[in-house]
Amino acid sequence: MVQSIVRGKLGRKKAAQRAAQVFKKFLTEDQSAAYYFNTTTRRKQWLKPFLLHDRDIEAVPMASRDERFVVLCELCEGEEPNMATVVRSR
Repeated sequence: MVQSIVRGKLGRKKAAQRAAQVFKKFLTEDQSAAYYFNTTTRRKQWLKPFLLHDRDIEAVPMASRDERFVVLCELCEGEEPNMATVVRSR
């Protein structure tokens, strides 16, 4: 019985570690809410994945509408090879 409890705890810990590798947490532009992106299935969800339990992962803030960002692209031409600069405008 003790072994099954220990195995269960270790299994849940390993599942949470794997989930933390698979999921990315993104904040909305105004940083009022977060959503989770599964890098394997490419699906988004607003609720924290069950497998993460009480574990939290680092949030990635989304770019604001006025922010400048760089897009990696094999076919794009830019200042550096394989880079294209994109500027969002309103």
